[in-house]
Amino acid sequence: MITEIVAHRGAHEKLPENTLAAFQQAAVMGADMVELALSERCPGLASDLLYPPSEPWKTLDIVAYEAKHLGRLARARAVHLHHGQLSEQVVASLYAFSLETHVWGVNDVSALQLCRDLGLKRVCTDQLTMALDWRSEAAA
Repeated sequence: MITEIVAHRGAHEKLPENTLAAFQQAAVMGADMVELALSERCPGLASDLLYPPSEPWKTLDIVAYEAKHLGRLARARAVHLHHGQLSEQVVASLYAFSLETHVWGVNDVSALQLCRDLGLKRVCTDQLTMALDWRSEAAA
């Protein structure tokens, strides 16, 4: 079951993204976290690796290999993949390297269901209302 829904850039459906107002609104709506981008790494803070969208020629075994090694080099605690980069093999490969798998671009029900089916606990969405409604319905 997906337990954590992250509001990408806050609740920006009606507010400017990456603003305090959007972050506060996301909390009011029930988001578990908000995501914002930092341009530099802060020494001593835990970090995650945002894996970029794949080139069309990259198969999932290449994504798994590259993501786990980049995650290790970055000393990341988690690798954020696009939902199109997911498979049981990819998730297991990252887990074997003690890396959690988080997912970005989860903006429709089918992507939420895929993440749930793979046992992933954290998703990042631009469609906060839809994701929160889906979680509530799935829990009922």
